[in-house]
Amino acid sequence: MTVRRAGSRLLGTMIVGLTLIVSGCTAGSPDGHALPPPAAPPPTSHAGPLPSYCTSTVTDSEQATSAVARLRPGNTMCLSGDRLTGAELAVTTSGTPEQPITITADGASLRSINIKADYVVIQGVTLKDGDGLTMEGRGLMARNNLVYNATMDGIACVTCIDTTIESNTVQRSDGTGIWFSGERVTVRNNTVSESILRTGGDADGIRFFGNGHRLTGNTIKDIKASGYGDDPRGGPHTDCFQTFNTASNPPTYDVVIADNVCTNVDVQCLIATANERGAQSTPTGQTAITFERNTCQVNGSQAVLLENFPRVIVRGNHFSGPSSRAVQLNRGSTDCAVIDNTVTGRMLPYQIDQQSRPGLQESGNTTS
Repeated sequence: MTVRRAGSRLLGTMIVGLTLIVSGCTAGSPDGHALPPPAAPPPTSHAGPLPSYCTSTVTDSEQATSAVARLRPGNTMCLSGDRLTGAELAVTTSGTPEQPITITADGASLRSINIKADYVVIQGVTLKDGDGLTMEGRGLMARNNLVYNATMDGIACVTCIDTTIESNTVQRSDGTGIWFSGERVTVRNNTVSESILRTGGDADGIRFFGNGHRLTGNTIKDIKASGYGDDPRGGPHTDCFQTFNTASNPPTYDVVIADNVCTNVDVQCLIATANERGAQSTPTGQTAITFERNTCQVNGSQAVLLENFPRVIVRGNHFSGPSSRAVQLNRGSTDCAVIDNTVTGRMLPYQIDQQSRPGLQESGNTTS
């Protein structure tokens, strides 16, 4: 059994069965260190009524395990009522592209759902105080779910292919709100807030790895680096979007991050690095990341930090806050473009070191 730990996950980790149960805590971390108080009350589920075509309707935790074991392609399992709060579901049966397996709820609350299968839809489910939603497979869909106070990353999609994560609300996760790796994952119209450093190594909005991803229309907000009392680790390094290339995993490329809003986050809007010795590079002829039309109001020294991460386009964004510069390019972040961005405040549109200057395109950046 592999246990997820936010901020220290290995790419390609296989997650099987049910993960360990770690009780959630909003007042303090397991070792007694204070955590920042919630900035907002727990969200309310906006799930609608159950559909009329439920194959089975589950109303308590004891029914849930056996009902999941009976799922077959085309089935819709419906969850309802207030007797499911202790349920932890593990889905290992796959649907098909034409007949996915669907688990839907009218806002019924569980602890966690773990999917290791293909063509499964999770919608309208509330997950509180457990391991959140963990997925691995092809053709998966997570939409309109609420994940609150997860003891690890809120929604994690490990080595996922052709998967969609949309219109979910993820609040106060231990580590990262939404974490995913694989190929062609779409993450759109989600709201992530108040990620915290509890047992994990950091507190971020969205972390992404792999290629072909599209991250659009998301809102990430209220992730603080302060308020951790006497924790010897100090506060986390909070970012809205983060990726990093390593020597042992495929590089991240062909990623579009567009039309997102990042506000009241204490460090950066985007950080992309490849500082590990032997880290794999973006394939020749590919753009690593296109970061465009985003609104970034953050409190770090810069809104976008690229380190040894070439071929990134930063275009048409609006940057504001107390940062010294909107974009920082370091350590060989060559062949990058910083164009048509708007900067509000005293920050510079960009700064660049000598090693990163080859291939730089810069134009149309304005300050207001």
